[in-house]
Amino acid sequence: MNMSSIKLTGLCQSQAAFHFLILLRLWFFPPNIETINYIRTRFSEKLMSPGIGLMKRRLEKERDAVSLAISGIAKKYNTSTDQIRTLETKYDDDAGDWHVALGWEEKRAIIKMDSVQGIITEIKEI
Repeated sequence: MNMSSIKLTGLCQSQAAFHFLILLRLWFFPPNIETINYIRTRFSEKLMSPGIGLMKRRLEKERDAVSLAISGIAKKYNTSTDQIRTLETKYDDDAGDWHVALGWEEKRAIIKMDSVQGIITEIKEI
C-alpha cells in the first residue's frame, strides 16, 4: 500500500502534516509547560466541555443549595445550624449559580454557589 492511496477524513493534507509534526515533537522532546500551553491554545475548541445546559448539576433543587450554604456558614463562622435562617434564594439561569441569603444573630451573608460543581464560590458578608 502506498501513501497516495490513504484518504484523510476531516483533515486536509497540510493539517495532517501539522498534526504529525506536533506528535513528532512530543515524541522526541518531552513536553514542558510551554508545549502544553501551546497545545491547549491550538486545540482548545476540540477540548471544550459541554455547555452548562448539557452538564448534570449537583445542586439540582433549592433545598440542596440551602443546605450547602448553611453548612458553609456554620463552618466558616463557627455557628450552630439552628441559629441560621434562610432569607432569600435565587437561581441564575445564565451562569447556573445559586445565590442564597442567610441570616444569623446580627449578621447576614450572601452565598454564591456553582450548581454544576456543587461548591461555594463566594461568601459575602453584608
